[in-house]
Amino acid sequence: MRIRSLRWLLGAAAVPLMWMMPAPAQAAAIGAAFSSIYTLSLLPAPFGGPNYNLGGLAFEAGNSNVLMIGGGSDTSAATLQGVTVTRDPVFLNVTGFSGSSTLATSPDVDGGIAYGPGGVLFFTQYTDNTVGELKPGSVSPDKTIALPGVITSTGGLAFIPAGFPGAGNAAITSFNGQTICSAPVTADGFGTYDFGTCANTVSFGTTIEGIQYVPLGTPGFSAPSILVDLYSSGSTGQVVAYTLDSNGMPVLGSATPLLTGLGTAEGITIDPVTGDFLISEFTPLHNVYEVHPTTQAALGAPEPGTWSLIAVALIGLGCRLRR
Repeated sequence: MRIRSLRWLLGAAAVPLMWMMPAPAQAAAIGAAFSSIYTLSLLPAPFGGPNYNLGGLAFEAGNSNVLMIGGGSDTSAATLQGVTVTRDPVFLNVTGFSGSSTLATSPDVDGGIAYGPGGVLFFTQYTDNTVGELKPGSVSPDKTIALPGVITSTGGLAFIPAGFPGAGNAAITSFNGQTICSAPVTADGFGTYDFGTCANTVSFGTTIEGIQYVPLGTPGFSAPSILVDLYSSGSTGQVVAYTLDSNGMPVLGSATPLLTGLGTAEGITIDPVTGDFLISEFTPLHNVYEVHPTTQAALGAPEPGTWSLIAVALIGLGCRLRR
């Protein structure tokens, strides 16, 4: 467990470390149902200047300190940028970014970037009904495939994990069509993949982008769930949690906002180190938001650096008792 769950041990020697976290966003806020569980941090714009629209995002396979983000999203010149993250030395939350480099071309990349079978990186393309595929090590798409059954344009994409209904299928959102559907994925014999017809369609009635299945056991989620970026629902973007039907699709009646008040909600991913949710904003601020447990509690041993803080606190407490 992390240091905040050890304050009973540190007692008066434990010093709150919230000053180490970025200041929370002013307009965006955690939804009421999650407000006692999660805290919001606003991270700076990672690269590209004030008009560099951000697309989907995902951590690079095998490197939890590089966050991949679609840069210049929704344009033919869009690229997949690898952004080095900086982390809090105690809790290991992402606190900012320290430079980026182009990993691959990703024309028209939108709100969906996800690893799928075979370690292939898949990304949605706007305004096409297509998905690009990058084999490991590729710097340009190895395949671009049309998606039958997707209405007007792809938006977000995720692969339904093991243990969830519909496991193994791809879940795909349509931005303009305001829908989500699921499709089977099969190998084509060349290291890339084909998609079957997208079915089991659920209509939202508002534009949607990135999606992320929530790992089982995540605080605040008692049933298998998915997070959906409502790009601009009403006047602001939202990230909303839904439980799943038998196909792994959202049950609309279960809608529970996790994050509200964004300019636009574009991509979403999970930090493999902390389990925090990271959300990109297409416009107007081009920032990345981080949603992390308020208690910072997690199973397992304390993070690197935590033991040294505990030791210092115990030494100080021992000296106080000897006096």
